[in-house]
Amino acid sequence: MEKYDILIKNCQVLNPDMTVSSTCSVGIKDSWIKKIGPTDELMADSSASEIIDGKGKLVMPGMVDGHTHTCQQLLRGRVADEYPMVWTRFLVPFESNLQPEDSYISGLLACLEMIKSGTTAFADSGGVHMDRVADAVIESGMRAAIAKSTMDMGNAITGAMKETANEAIENTKKLYQKYQGAGDGRVDIWFAIRQVMTCSRELIAMVGESAKEFHTGIHAHLCEHKDEVTFCLQNYKKRPAEFLEEMGILGPNLLTAHNVMLSDHDIALMAERGVKMIHCPRANLSNHGFPKAPQILEAGASLGLGCDGAAPSNLDIFDEMKVLRYAMMAYWGLPSFNPVVMTCPTLLKMASQGGANALGHGDILGSVEEGKKADLILLNIDQPHITPSQNLVNTIVDAAKCKMYMKNFGEFFNNQIENAGTVVLSRTDITDTAKIQKDVEMIREKNPKAAIVTTPLAELGGSQLLEIIEKRDTMLDDLLEEVRESHHHHDDDDDDCCCGHDHDHEHHHHHDHDDDCCCGHDHDHEHHHDHDEDEEHEHHHHHDHDDDCCCGHDHDHEHHHHHHADEVFTSWGMETIVPVTKDQLEDILKRLAETKEFGDVLRAKGMLPTENPGEWLYFDLVPEQYEIRDGKPDYTGKVCVIGASLKEEELNKVFGRG
Repeated sequence: MEKYDILIKNCQVLNPDMTVSSTCSVGIKDSWIKKIGPTDELMADSSASEIIDGKGKLVMPGMVDGHTHTCQQLLRGRVADEYPMVWTRFLVPFESNLQPEDSYISGLLACLEMIKSGTTAFADSGGVHMDRVADAVIESGMRAAIAKSTMDMGNAITGAMKETANEAIENTKKLYQKYQGAGDGRVDIWFAIRQVMTCSRELIAMVGESAKEFHTGIHAHLCEHKDEVTFCLQNYKKRPAEFLEEMGILGPNLLTAHNVMLSDHDIALMAERGVKMIHCPRANLSNHGFPKAPQILEAGASLGLGCDGAAPSNLDIFDEMKVLRYAMMAYWGLPSFNPVVMTCPTLLKMASQGGANALGHGDILGSVEEGKKADLILLNIDQPHITPSQNLVNTIVDAAKCKMYMKNFGEFFNNQIENAGTVVLSRTDITDTAKIQKDVEMIREKNPKAAIVTTPLAELGGSQLLEIIEKRDTMLDDLLEEVRESHHHHDDDDDDCCCGHDHDHEHHHHHDHDDDCCCGHDHDHEHHHDHDEDEEHEHHHHHDHDDDCCCGHDHDHEHHHHHHADEVFTSWGMETIVPVTKDQLEDILKRLAETKEFGDVLRAKGMLPTENPGEWLYFDLVPEQYEIRDGKPDYTGKVCVIGASLKEEELNKVFGRG
């Protein structure tokens, strides 16, 4: 009987060809994938120290970030609007002032964010105090190829980060000797060429020789921007890739980041030499332009994805996949009438296998296969936003980035919003309420009719979300129709009165009726009945009450009710994500039911989230009466009010907490 450390049962697996398996189990021992097979078979023939129920989960290879700067974690968001040339204006000066403990804390934060977003391995291009970054990687349990940034020239480089060629190489060798293979083999130490513009010929030659000596990799920024190309042409009469070829650097152990300004010749040359290339879509698109990803893949080169650090945004490879897909579609696909120039399987391969190849570990990482490392993530596929839908116009929007997408992608992104029947805001469980509300307002400006799902998706069932998507929200219309029908019955001399008020006069109703009145008051009735069983009769209602009625008419006289609800009633409704407590809602409803603070309120209904996940309060209200009850989560908080002379500004404030 096989003894596993971990057994993931009843799961599905993302196969290397990007298909999804049927239900199976995965056996893991000593951090390696030992067996993938039918659950019954593995459960019968093995035992495990830990069994994970993978029902509703997809086992995937961990994402690999092929190019990042962990030392920039403390700069999150600082450079988003500071392009161009942020590396000389902000990044390098900031890095040069970090203390060892700063680098350690920054590295830990970066590792934590990557783990949370499904990344299990990364390549760090280097900064200062990379020994402390290595400590953070070891502590986190992640896998990383770590380089020490090496630069020996350039007027924009501060003295703290500029070394002689000999110093740069010797310091990297010391790092290698201390940390290579640390953390049970999870740490690799590489040499680095920060940029051709900041490294002398001597330093570049020494990097190449040292990497060969130590059988390790080289991490370089390459063709990131046009200034680098201009520099090489002016000083070396060659483009950057051609110059590195001359220096003997191009080869399978070279990882190049960005690769935006590559020529067709560069691509062919680098593919032939087995260079591993990395794109950083969000960083590239906001600064340098559209990379030639389709051409690179067509040339047979290895291509992966990186986030380039948290300074402009975050460390989420899934976000990079989304951005690259639509950027490639817009720039390379649509002009050639090929909207699938960058397919989803291709992107997943780049984010997993491409990154694994870049780290030099394509043989043990990047796919879920027997004999490979168990650097795995489990994706919960039993969620509404992942469950397939049929023939629906939908847009899935990341709540944390709605504003950024609208700004960066403009009409391309906004058109999706404008034509959506349903807009799903993801990650609302970890996004600030005020930010979500702002997202809703921006989406409403583009599309006033779409259903906007703000409730965390884990709180909604698949069938519920499908119903939201397929059916228009009619709560306000239904409530208004209910009031109309009740009022028309009143007009037609039925006995029910929906207005909810007593009437300070004596009036005569000639109608067939029961004795019930929906106004919610007791009445002293003097009935004069001259009738047989089926005869009409006359009765008098004597009501002690205020003289106002929410139906919009004065009652200081004797009259018959013959007016229409459409002429009298107004309606107000809003969507809100602001949570309430039961006490807060009780106070609001008491004011609605018993005062005229918000106008003459005839009917109100709604459902609102509380501060406790999954707990919602539902309410119904008529004059002087209301009911609060527990209910299931809806796609967003909603309130509808029907009445006369409604004070909408006050209603907006009390329910939206404005």
